[in-house]
Amino acid sequence: MKSVEPSIKSDSFNFDSILGTPTSQQIIRLLSIWPELSVKELQEKTSLSETQIHNTLKNLISIDVVKKIKRGIYSLNTNSFTNSLKDAFISNTTEIINNKIYSILQKLKNGEREDAQNEFEVLVLLYNPLLETRFSKVMNSLAHSFLEKYEF
Repeated sequence: MKSVEPSIKSDSFNFDSILGTPTSQQIIRLLSIWPELSVKELQEKTSLSETQIHNTLKNLISIDVVKKIKRGIYSLNTNSFTNSLKDAFISNTTEIINNKIYSILQKLKNGEREDAQNEFEVLVLLYNPLLETRFSKVMNSLAHSFLEKYEF
């Protein structure tokens, strides 16, 4: 009986098909920002179901991108590929944050306080670790803008 070995072509297809899904990209982006997240935290930060998250995490573990820290807690793996992937997601997310901060400031200038506050809360929910390390001065300035224009 001849054993069947997986070919490089099928392995790379599996790898590409797993990384190419929007669900995988959402989870990788969040795990690039947060050192570790539970399934529940991933649900809170996305619109994904628990089943989608579990299936995607299982697939990401199978290609060595994600590792299970303990029951229900996951992080990105620490290999050279994943580190490069993380750097790319951090760079892209930094641009997203810049655009969101600009949008919040525009809403404040236009008197759209509630929309600005909602957008600010989502920004913190999704990106807080990155905000603390790369945007602390901007976030302080933004908080002052809220306080100066509105009474809390």
